[in-house]
Amino acid sequence: MDLVVGKFAESWSRFNPSLSAMASVYIPVQNSEEEVRVALDQLPRDASDILDILKAEQAPLDLWLIIAREYFKQGKIEQFRQILEEGSSSDIDEYYADVKYERIAILNALGSEFLPLDI
Repeated sequence: MDLVVGKFAESWSRFNPSLSAMASVYIPVQNSEEEVRVALDQLPRDASDILDILKAEQAPLDLWLIIAREYFKQGKIEQFRQILEEGSSSDIDEYYADVKYERIAILNALGSEFLPLDI
């Protein structure tokens, strides 16, 4: 992960979750014009590292979902689950109370992990 100086939302990858694994997402740093670049093909093995940044910067929940999805695509199911469980925890409520759509998307992703694939 790199600290990148610049305006937010300059990257298509942040808004287009269908980009290839070579893409990066940018987590805005609070009260700053800096952002942390996270290369999706180099996610940390320990999801706690990325969770610490997401929580500290109160990153938009769509970024939580993009990162969780990428862990899933890489076969890292435990990290996928960890990101989604943290993103749907009651601790998150106070920061994201007004963010309905993304919260529902995280809950749907977490629930879908328990569905059999051969329905």
